[in-house]
Amino acid sequence: MKTFGDIQDCMTAITSVLVSYPNISVMVGNRDINKWQQLLVASSGFEGYLTSAPTFNLLNVLASAAVERRQNLMPGTSNTILNNLEQWLRFFPQLLKDRPFKGKIKNLDKDNFLSTMSELSLAALLLNQGFKVKFEHKFRLVLDGGNRDVDLTIEDNNGIIVHIEVYGPTIAAENGFLAPTEHHEPFQHKVDLKVKDKFGAGRVAGLNGKVLLAVDTTKVDAFSIADRLFGANREKLYQQMAANLPVAVDGILFFQTHVTLNPGFIFEKLILKA
Repeated sequence: MKTFGDIQDCMTAITSVLVSYPNISVMVGNRDINKWQQLLVASSGFEGYLTSAPTFNLLNVLASAAVERRQNLMPGTSNTILNNLEQWLRFFPQLLKDRPFKGKIKNLDKDNFLSTMSELSLAALLLNQGFKVKFEHKFRLVLDGGNRDVDLTIEDNNGIIVHIEVYGPTIAAENGFLAPTEHHEPFQHKVDLKVKDKFGAGRVAGLNGKVLLAVDTTKVDAFSIADRLFGANREKLYQQMAANLPVAVDGILFFQTHVTLNPGFIFEKLILKA
């Protein structure tokens, strides 16, 4: 039995869910609703697209929440995700007017939504620990003059500043069960490419204070499998990655983000250069 009568009915249900989340509603305008509707019209079957889309995004989550309401189900994971996002936007109201951020949270491609939620979960944790939190601090690579920005900048009550670049690589486990270390090399390679592209090989200008790379390991399937089956220890891998950090980066934080939990941040390991 179909949950929605047609695409218009689906979009009406999604709009009714948005009413319950005033901050998310600010992010999603009529133009976005129309764009999503056109996307569903172009799909071969809109309900199938919403339940089996290759990416996890805000549209999927809103549609899932609408299904729960239509079928009078107990609030599930979709509502927890929306509650987390709503709360984090309330913590950082400046993001409601930030056009690049709004673009990231509404982007339906690849892992933009989950990556942004990862960044927000870390920012919310740091804010609740008493740090001042700012987003997108600009800096410059000294060697080639390239302009960059770092995701988060935090400051404590003593004026100590730390800049944090957040990265959550995705490595899917196509065959399910894998050797515990099978994804160590591709994971390390992805992170190395990311950090070297962001910070280069030499010094940087415009970042006063320590610089950390924060790596969200949630979307590395082999790690999740190994954790559950073997209680895997990645100490050696993490130490190797810390030793290979560029000159401009002072340390590396490993964590997980579970957007279906509140709080969603789970600490793994922090390694600072000697």
